[in-house]
Amino acid sequence: MEIGNVRELSFDEIRRLYKAYLQKQNISSTSVYMADVDAFYLWRKGNAELFWNVITDANFEAEAKSALLKVLQEHSCENVNLLINEYMSHLRMFRVFLYTDMNAENSMVREANKAIVNRCNCITDKINRITVDYHRVTKIKPKQPISETAEYVTWDYTEQLIVDRESESIEHIQNIGTGCIVSRKYKVEGGVEGLLDDLDANCLFDNIVGNPLDVIETPNETKDYIITIDSMSNPHRVIQGTYDKNGLPVDWAEFMETVFSFMRFYGWGEILDPSVYNKVKRRKNEYIYCSITFDEGYKSYYYITNDDSIEVGDYVLVPVGKDNHTAVVEVVNIEYFSEEDVPLPVEITKHIIRKYTDDDLELKDS
Repeated sequence: MEIGNVRELSFDEIRRLYKAYLQKQNISSTSVYMADVDAFYLWRKGNAELFWNVITDANFEAEAKSALLKVLQEHSCENVNLLINEYMSHLRMFRVFLYTDMNAENSMVREANKAIVNRCNCITDKINRITVDYHRVTKIKPKQPISETAEYVTWDYTEQLIVDRESESIEHIQNIGTGCIVSRKYKVEGGVEGLLDDLDANCLFDNIVGNPLDVIETPNETKDYIITIDSMSNPHRVIQGTYDKNGLPVDWAEFMETVFSFMRFYGWGEILDPSVYNKVKRRKNEYIYCSITFDEGYKSYYYITNDDSIEVGDYVLVPVGKDNHTAVVEVVNIEYFSEEDVPLPVEITKHIIRKYTDDDLELKDS
């Protein structure tokens, strides 16, 4: 493409072209979003002329860093040196886009593109392992002194979280105290790999706001962390600080929610589940009575079903009121009764129509 022609386009038109280009690359949707936004930081915080002067400058690396330093110092209260590396990687990637479709005979440009792609590891690199070490030390003052020399009892507590591509596992270990260790390990083929593939190796955890100098520390307690990221191009990147919102990377909450959702999906299993070990098998002559509740209701109502697959927590369709209009309700309990023991006569108890399905939800939203 001709750079002059691109410069004639509007900001939104250029962004649309660049986003379409990014979506054709083998990168995650999160990476596309970050690249699409951060590549134009100089344009948004400075102006179009500054952006194009930097992008097309023969001494791009030096000019870009100088311009970014000046603009970031004016508009950002975060660690400027860390931010420069992130924005530089996105500017380099935009130059790849800009020069990729130039005339094929321009071999010098093609070679330059290759060099730029190699430097832009945050788009192409892969994370192999993330290790998080958490350490809390709490000093507890007992009501009665434990000795003449010791005023406090020290509780030294640690946790470790390991997300590992090679073993395809997530492991969470709690060292609660002497002789007390709790661990959980999730080995999911393809699942852990997919989780790591959605992360950008060099961009992940790059930005930390940091605590102000006048912050008040918690008395008799410290909480610290060390994060170690092993990727293909950077086998041992270490980040450390205090375990609080401003001491942690700005994208920490999003990462934790992703990992927790992954672990929570597999739950605690069934042998500890009272709904499994307390369930009684139904006899042939017994009726299934389901207790259901309506939205924000505290009272439950009995409905009969012949569907043995309905479980507590399922949503079902039931007839309601004198006109028997259909309502969606939650099943909160299931019981089996012989005809002589039913809580309501069978002939006057209404029947569940069927389970509420995803198809019903789509119809409701359409």
